Amino acid sequence: MTKSKPSNIRVRFAPSPTGYLHLGNLRTALFNYLFARQQGGSLILRLDDTDMERSEEEFIQGIFEDLKFLGIDFDQGPFRQSERRALYEEKLDLLKSKGLVYPCFCSKETIENFRAKAKSQGRAYRYEGTCLSLSSSESQDKVAAGDPYILRFKVGEDNISFHDLVWGEKQFSGSEIGDFALTRSDGSPLYLFTSVVDDGDLKVSHVIRGEDGLSNTPRQLLLWKALGYSIPQTAHLPLILGSDRKLLSKRHGASSLRELRRQGYVKEAILNSLVLLGWAPPEGREVLTLEEMIGLFNLEKVARHAAVMDFEKLNFFNAHYLRTISEKSFLEQALPFVPPAFEAEGLDKKILHLRNNLHRLDELGDWLKVLEVFPDFHHKPWPEELKNQESLSLIQLAIRSLKSESFFEEEAFKVYLKDLQKSSSLKGKKLFMPLRLALTGQEHGPELVKVFQLFDSVALKERFQHAAKYLQQCVG
Repeated sequence: MTKSKPSNIRVRFAPSPTGYLHLGNLRTALFNYLFARQQGGSLILRLDDTDMERSEEEFIQGIFEDLKFLGIDFDQGPFRQSERRALYEEKLDLLKSKGLVYPCFCSKETIENFRAKAKSQGRAYRYEGTCLSLSSSESQDKVAAGDPYILRFKVGEDNISFHDLVWGEKQFSGSEIGDFALTRSDGSPLYLFTSVVDDGDLKVSHVIRGEDGLSNTPRQLLLWKALGYSIPQTAHLPLILGSDRKLLSKRHGASSLRELRRQGYVKEAILNSLVLLGWAPPEGREVLTLEEMIGLFNLEKVARHAAVMDFEKLNFFNAHYLRTISEKSFLEQALPFVPPAFEAEGLDKKILHLRNNLHRLDELGDWLKVLEVFPDFHHKPWPEELKNQESLSLIQLAIRSLKSESFFEEEAFKVYLKDLQKSSSLKGKKLFMPLRLALTGQEHGPELVKVFQLFDSVALKERFQHAAKYLQQCVG
């Protein structure tokens, strides 16, 4: 359950506004949110916008909109790294005063050659300290001459170990890491450094992020110590894969919340799918409200193995919520997906009749088109076992039995169907399927009574006549 007393738990969600939030970002945001709310802690929003060339205001606004849509709210922020340059300069000066950084004058070409050499030798690349061997006067002369340089952190040879809440005990050798960059050649700080400064300055207690950040942790651990900050706990969430066990991408389906929203997934279904990416609720439960997620979530029960994004399960969740949310909420979310050409009269009723057959709201337009256009039986023929005189006679009987009244009252439909069954001696599929096919051209869809309620008596007669003409051609 959510703790009522304030705690020292402080977590952050720190996306880079260089694109729209993808499912990995969203899972990270959700897990941070659940942990903070469960522990009675604080959730901070930080925008890691140090990449000024790729960061755009459009993406920043998109982040705000996406998080609001999911119901993930924050206690502090947003903090923008682009507005905190003075703090980073101050902390760089601190490292300089401690003799923990040095200027590196190696060109991009030189570094690429180092990387290529390491690859050819079958080993991981690390900077081998070429510029560390320069004397103080040599470095000063190069700086004075205007030679471009970056700042590197002196790592040393010692082992670096830490406990990750997901991965357990981890250990890295300083000799394998090498001296790493803190700034670009224009003097601007890199994400690796700014993230550490912000986590320390904002007193972040837990860093919950994707597995791809695990290799950065030993470097950041050194920086947290060097800058005198308290060292946060880390929890690195497993990778998210597609059904083919490859990294999730657009080829597997929608990879961003923006795409999911355009396809008509509701927030409850998205949250249910996200929370299962690396964590399993107790007792095999899957359909959970956000409050239930907060009560049940356990960060230490997050799996290490990669999580697979199951879009079929997402469709299951979405269909479930489309059926169970209130009519008002359903209509509010469904109406924007109705093509503008459809008449407003009776639209709400039609949409509500279709709700149980939708997996996504963007399917609504196709269903409504079924109501506007006669079925194309030549493009999508009837099943062979129904293209017979028996079906034709049933449809002709259905035409003769039509009255002028509509079937909006379910009792009228029951009487009509009972008369058809009695007069035709048909039942089950042989009775229901020809009627459904005649009206919609589909073998599956809303309950038959709701199909009838979608049309007035004139439209019903016209569609039955259209189907009868087709069956006459089939029967010969």
